[in-house]
Amino acid sequence: LQGSGKTTTAAKLALTLKDAGRKPMLAAADLQRPGAVEQLQTLGEQIGVPVHSERTTPVEVCKNAVAQAKKTLCDIVILD
Repeated sequence: LQGSGKTTTAAKLALTLKDAGRKPMLAAADLQRPGAVEQLQTLGEQIGVPVHSERTTPVEVCKNAVAQAKKTLCDIVILD
């Protein structure tokens, strides 16, 4: 499935939700593909959506992203 546009689609979804008045957060949980985290961070910066990333495990990234979203009042977390 590499190269099928999942990360870009996650960012597009986040932008659509942001434009609809929601407060999304992206979680960079694709730790297998080289450059995936950096790609999501770049896209997040471009669209003005926060990105949670860390170098642990995908499960920990997702759990911690949800916790961070609650602290920062983000109402949607998109797990990439």
